[in-house]
Amino acid sequence: MTLPAIGGFVLLASMETAGKWLKGHGSAGLWIYIGGFVFAAGLAILPTYSLAALGGWAFGMPWGFVGALAGFGGASLIGYATGRFASGERVEQLIEE
Repeated sequence: MTLPAIGGFVLLASMETAGKWLKGHGSAGLWIYIGGFVFAAGLAILPTYSLAALGGWAFGMPWGFVGALAGFGGASLIGYATGRFASGERVEQLIEE
């Protein structure tokens, strides 16, 4: 419950370092960013606002926006799959009742 809030502040505080590190990897940095976004947001480790801000900081508006949208999409798939696995058929049973 507190991990996203704490992680978000830590990421915002280290935005310059993380942005330089991602930029230093060239075009692979964008793919690293997207993969990290999907993992961290999909498992609710970091909040999406800080990850999206990191993309803008590291890659600028056009590529940061594209990377953040890809990250949002992938994270939503992981979140859906996790919720579906955890709830099983229980949600459908509740709706039918």
